[in-house]
Amino acid sequence: MTAQEAYFSDNTTYAGATASLSTSFHVSAGNAIAFVSNSGTGWSATATNTFVPTTASGHICGVWVGGAASKPSGISADSIEGAPGCS
Repeated sequence: MTAQEAYFSDNTTYAGATASLSTSFHVSAGNAIAFVSNSGTGWSATATNTFVPTTASGHICGVWVGGAASKPSGISADSIEGAPGCS
């Protein structure tokens, strides 16, 4: 969240890949982040961890912000914009 908002502050659009974010942003070991959508007015992304089996509850987490983005597929129905949610 913080890295995306910092990128937006500098570029007036959201990043579409983690490589575009600050050099101080690093994905933790075992995690993979996929940007589902991004634009000048919103973004959404999912995160998975290789140590959590895909059959386990909470194996995928997601977050979304802004009007152009929507909740990533598979994220809990009670998740709200701007707050990471898992399924």
